[in-house]
Amino acid sequence: MKKQYEWVSFDVAINLLRPRAKWKIDHGKLQWLDPRPCPTMKEVEDTLNKIKDFEESIDYVLLPEQEKFPEDPAQDPHGIADRYDRDLKGVEEVGGGNEQGAGIGGKSGVNPEL
Repeated sequence: MKKQYEWVSFDVAINLLRPRAKWKIDHGKLQWLDPRPCPTMKEVEDTLNKIKDFEESIDYVLLPEQEKFPEDPAQDPHGIADRYDRDLKGVEEVGGGNEQGAGIGGKSGVNPEL
């Protein structure tokens, strides 16, 4: 199993499902601006898994230092699709703080004073 993928990403999946669709992410929130229907979480996750399977099917050669890379949780198809689903449902993330609760603490890591 690869630890780092080249094409497993949200924007690649969206572009395959809706070529050249108009959308943007503003402060971590997806805004669908295209006249076509927004892809579902299942469509995005299925597409990400197909991309991942495709990459796995290719014989690749890594450098020794690349073999030591930790797995990238940002490339997990389920995690990407779950975040996308929360965006579609309008779930707002509160973040920006550290473990002790200090920090800016705004929605989606945005300073509430801005």
